[in-house]
Order: sequence, then structure tokens, then C-alpha cells
Amino acid sequence: MKTRYLLLLLSIFYVGIHHAQTRGINYKALISNNTGAPLANQNVTVQFTILEGDMMTTEVYKESHTTTTDDNGIIIVNIGEGSSISGSFTTISWGMDTHFIKTEIDSGSGFVDFGTTEFKTVPYALYAESAGVSSPFSESAPNRITAANTNANFVVGSASTEDQNSVNFDSRMFYDKSKVAFRAGSVDGTQWDNANRGLYSFAGGRNNTADGISTTVFGENNQASGYAATVLGRQNTANGSNSLVAGFGNISSNQINAQTVLGKWNEEETDALLIIGNGADDITRKNVLSVKSDGNIIASDLTLAEITQSNALVTKAYVDANTSAPSTGLEQLNEGNGNGWRLIGQDANNFGNIGQNAVDLSTTTFPSTTYGATGNSSFAAGIVTTASGFGATALGNGSSAQGENAFAAGGASTASGEGSSALGKNTVASGDFSFAVGEGSEASGNHSFAFGSQTDAIGLYSFAGGNSSSTSEQYSFAMGNNARATQSFAFAFGRLSDANGQYSASFGENVEVNANHSFVAGSSNIINNSHSVVFGGGNTANSTFTAVFGLGNTVNAQGGMATGLYNTYDPNAIFQVGNGTSGSTNTAFKVSNSGVVNIDNLAGTGTRNVSVDGTGNLIANATPNSDIVVISAFDFVKKNNDNGIGMTRDPFFGSFINVPGDISEIYAPVQLPQNATIEKVEYVYYDSDTQANRNLEFSIGYHQINSSTNANGNFVVTNTVLNTNSYPSTNKIATVNNVNFQVAPNTDIWRAFYVIVKPGSGGWTGNGLMAIQQVRIHYTY
Repeated sequence: MKTRYLLLLLSIFYVGIHHAQTRGINYKALISNNTGAPLANQNVTVQFTILEGDMMTTEVYKESHTTTTDDNGIIIVNIGEGSSISGSFTTISWGMDTHFIKTEIDSGSGFVDFGTTEFKTVPYALYAESAGVSSPFSESAPNRITAANTNANFVVGSASTEDQNSVNFDSRMFYDKSKVAFRAGSVDGTQWDNANRGLYSFAGGRNNTADGISTTVFGENNQASGYAATVLGRQNTANGSNSLVAGFGNISSNQINAQTVLGKWNEEETDALLIIGNGADDITRKNVLSVKSDGNIIASDLTLAEITQSNALVTKAYVDANTSAPSTGLEQLNEGNGNGWRLIGQDANNFGNIGQNAVDLSTTTFPSTTYGATGNSSFAAGIVTTASGFGATALGNGSSAQGENAFAAGGASTASGEGSSALGKNTVASGDFSFAVGEGSEASGNHSFAFGSQTDAIGLYSFAGGNSSSTSEQYSFAMGNNARATQSFAFAFGRLSDANGQYSASFGENVEVNANHSFVAGSSNIINNSHSVVFGGGNTANSTFTAVFGLGNTVNAQGGMATGLYNTYDPNAIFQVGNGTSGSTNTAFKVSNSGVVNIDNLAGTGTRNVSVDGTGNLIANATPNSDIVVISAFDFVKKNNDNGIGMTRDPFFGSFINVPGDISEIYAPVQLPQNATIEKVEYVYYDSDTQANRNLEFSIGYHQINSSTNANGNFVVTNTVLNTNSYPSTNKIATVNNVNFQVAPNTDIWRAFYVIVKPGSGGWTGNGLMAIQQVRIHYTY
């Protein structure tokens, strides 16, 4: 007959220090055969293996004991005092992880595995000894362990009552003596930390918070904050004093005491002593029964299918709905505006007063005083729709038709202008007779049209279409991706196309026109002055009446033209043919405003001056190049601009200050090549005033910066100063010869030139009798 072993009793506890005894764990077992008879006085070998970690894969210690059963078949051994096979019993980290013990017994026929069991508690003295501290516990009686001589907290499963930010210590049990608070279970945050432990509180379960005084919490993700509040279940909150909350997702109010809440997802009430909830979730909360503090009992509405018992209680609302009126269709209402029609069964608290002759087919579960068909002769259908304008129509989800005869359809679309229409999602038609369609489009100008995504039609009679396009002024048009027409009668088409001038037009990608009566097309082109045209790519027009074609060209002279590739900057060239590259600009052919023609590589290297001999042949001259910079009356501005107050630019008289006696100066910038030398200056002016102190003084000034010394300042070219007292009145040309002034004498000097015109001590005449008409600066290079 085979021998069968029965572990009738397993008792494991700490064996204290007694003289030279070793610390260990007491093990007691009753061994019997397969008939149940104890194996008395028989030699057996017991082998213990201690495993670490939840997976039981790490063996930290193994030992064996050879012993003899007593007359009753019982053996008693101390784990930790046997013959070590592997590991060290004294170095086991009892408090750092879970531990298991595997038991095997051999009575002569080989070891039999009796299974593996988890240590549910760690012997305190063993854990304390491994940490280098003495145990505060004592065994005063059988099965009783006390710690009367300590003020420390009692903690199992962690080294602290506070969150250690480690999943290894989330599951723990402790007693906080200072707050007389107890916790048992598991948390994954700070729910049990000192700040969240109420005095005399108790919390058990998972992720529960008992931060109120004398509070009790069981379950998962609950919170008890009110004095002496009790919470049972899951995701409940008890805010009221002496409140009881049980179930799932329930809340007690902090405005009434001794409130009891049961069920699930209740709707919070501030004057109810008992609430039974039956909501769906945190958003859709509902109460099926509430007992008010004044004794009234409120029950939710019922349907006929819910009445199954002959003695069931029903509400007044149920009786009214099922005994006197149909459950579907329309009902006629008069809520102060006249007769209208609304779907039967809708809560009047969720709608505004229905309009006269209005039809409301919309539904909503949210309390409101505006939803529905509130305008006279209006129509509303869908969910949470509003038709408040006379004859307005609102369809869809959250759409609103506010203007007279307005139409809104889709999701959250708004038509607030008279006769306006908004369709799609989040569209707005606020201008009268405007139209917005798409997503996020807005038509705010009267008679405007916006369609696509995030488009804005702000101007009167404007049109914006595509993606993120906008029109700002009347009769403007923008179409494409981020196209913008910001001025009246502007037209922008393409991607990143801007038309910022009146009567301007931009076509293409990344093009920009910033002046009136101009046209740009292509890619990366810019117009900065009026009456200009640019085609191609990467071109810039900086002056009026200019035309730029090709790639990478720039024109700065009034009436100038450029074509080709990457011309070299020249402020006095009225026609250029570029043949450069993006890294090295060059001009192959140039005509200056003085009439000089330059042809690159006509003879030798560099740009050469060219003249025509008597037979009509072109000849490359060896003399220095010469040119003229012309400053017109329209280039002058008031020195202290004041937004141009008091400044007149007249094509007949010229530029002048129109305030009599004003002594303000006017000036105009001058652009000269760095390698130029000023040779002669001509001032064309008008002076018909006869007073001695009424005169004009002209000069060429410059601002100089020395790059090597960082010195800078304003100076005057002294041999360019001229006073009109030296000349008779009326139209004159005053000439200053032999100026011989270098624009930049060396590479360290940088100079910015300008023409200065200032009046005599009598100031300006204010009526155009004193004016500057033109300045011509002759230079060589």
C-alpha cells in the first residue's frame, strides 16, 4: 500500500530570539497515509524552497530537514534552521516583493510536491532585522501579537504610508496612529497620502479616498468628504455630512445633511433626503425616485410598458400623458405669441415660447428658454435647433436661424442676417442676404458669399472660396488656398495669393500686390507701388508704372522695365535685361533714365558706356559712365510726417507745406550707387513770393555710418547748398556745378542720401507760391 501524506495543519509564524536560537519560521504538519492513519515515529525528509516575485520564477533559498514524526504523526521544524542547499535565509528581502514557499516531503520513496503557497504576511521581525532595526512587537499570549510600546504607524506591504510612485507598493495596509485612520487595499496614486486621510477615517478596497472626518469608504474609486459620510460601491462621492452613498457613479450634495443616495448615476439634488438614481453615465444622469425634505415624493415619468403590476404607483405626468392626449404627433400651444405646433411629449422647460404659426419638430433634453421655433411663422427640426427669426428655418444639429427669412442647416450653423443662409458645419452667415456653406466659413458682409473651409467674406458683395481664403472690402474676390483680397475691387486667386491694393489682382502662388491698379501673376512675385505689372517668378516692382518679367528681377525706377534673369539693382535704370543667377546678379543690357545705354561685354569686360558715331555705329567709350537721379515732387514727405498733415503734392506747383508760416522741412530719399561721385545738382522750383524772408534753401544731406568704428551721424554736402534769394522769382532751375563728392570713399563708409528743402524765416506761403518741383543729381561711376 502506498503511503499518502496529508498536510493537516500548516502554521507559520516568527520564532523570536531565545539565547542562541536562530531566527526562523515555525512549520508544523500532520502526516498520514492514504487511509488517513497518522505515520507515527517515522523518519521523513522535508525540503523547503522560497520563491520571490509574482511569477514564482526566482529561487532565493532552499533547505532540507531530516526529522521524525511523533506518536501522532506530527512534525515541527523551523524554516531557516535546516541544511542549506542554496541561497541565504538571512539575506531574503521580505519587504521588497511577494514570496512563496514550496514544500516537498520524502518518507523513503522520493520527494512528493505538496504545492506552493504565498506568504500572505511577512514575519515582522525578519523584515525588521534585514533593515537593521529592532522589532516593536511581542507575543504576549498564544495567537496574539502586540506593539504597546511604540507610537509608530503600522504598515504592511510598503515602507511608508505615503505613495512611493511604484506599483510594488500600491497594495498595502496601514494604521495611521496620529489620525486614528486605517487603510487596506490598493491605490495607484495619492488617495491615501496624509493630505487625503481624514481624522478617524477608514478606507478599504481600490483607489478610495476618505478625506472627511469619521468617514468610511469601501469599493473602488469612491470619495467621502462630508463629516461622518459613508460610501459603498464604485465611483461614488459623498459630500454631505452624515450622508450615505451606495451604488455606481452617485453623488450626494454638500448643501443638505443626512442625504442617502442609492442606484446609479443620480442627478444631484440639494433638497432631497433620499435619491434613487437610474442614469446612463456621468453626462446622462437621472433620478427615478427622490424624497424631498418637505415630504414630497418625486418619481420619474413612466411609459405604459413599464406598468406591469396592478398596484404600481404612477406619476401625475404619466396619468396626464396616457389618459387625455395622444403620445405622438403635434400639439397646438399658445405660450404668449399665438398658436403654434410642437411635437407631443416634449418638455416645455427645454424650449423657448413657440412663435405664432410656427412648427417645431425639433427635440432637446437640455433646459433652455431659446431652443425651438420661437419666431413667428418659423420652422425648426432636428436636435437642439433654433428658428427665432420671422419665417426662419433651422434644420440639423445645433443650427440657429436668427435673421428674418434666414435658413440654417447642418451642424452648429448660424444664419443671423436677414435672408441669409448657412449650410454645413460651424458656418456663419451674419450679413444680410449673405450665404455661407462648407465648414467654418463665415459671410459677414451684406450680399457676401463664403464657401469651402474656414473662409471669410467680410466685404460688401465680396466672394471667398476654397480653404482659409478671405475678402475684407467691398466687391473683393478671393479663391484658392489662403488667398486674401484686402481692398475694394481686389482679386486674389491661387495659393498664398494676396491682393492688397484697390483694383489690384494677384494670380499664382505666394504672390503679393501691395498697391492700387496693379497686376501680379506667377510665383513669389511682389508689387510695392501702383500701376505696375509683374509676371514670372521671384520678381519685385518697387516704383510706379513699372513692368517686371522673367525670374529674380527688381525694378526701382519710375516707369522702369526689366526682363531676363536676376538683373543687378540700379535705381536709375528704366530698362534692363538681366543675365545673372540667383547667386550672382548681372545686367546684360541697360538704359538709364538719362538716356545712356550700357551693354555688357560689348568690348572687353564689365559694363561699358556706348555711343553712336556719325555713321550710326555703336562705340564703347573709355570715359567714365555718367547718369542722373531724378527726384519728383511726389517723392517728398514732411520731415516730421504727422501722417502727412499739411503736406501738398501738386503736379503743377510741386511739393509744399500748405500751412502759411509753417517752418517745417520736407525731404526726399536719394538712391545712388556706392561707387558713384556726385558732379552736379539741379533744383527746379517755383518761387513767386516777393517778401525777403520768404525763400527756399536746398541741400543734399546724408546719414553716415562707419562700420569699423560704429560712428554715425547726419551731414550736409556743403557745396550743394543753394538759396532762392540768389535768383529772381517764378519757375527757375538753380544749378550747382563741380560738386565732386564721392558717395562712399571706402568700404567702411556707408551713406544714405536725401534732398532737404526748408523755408526762410517767414515760413511757407501755404498757397503754392513756394514749392519744389524736381531735383536732378548728375553723377559718374
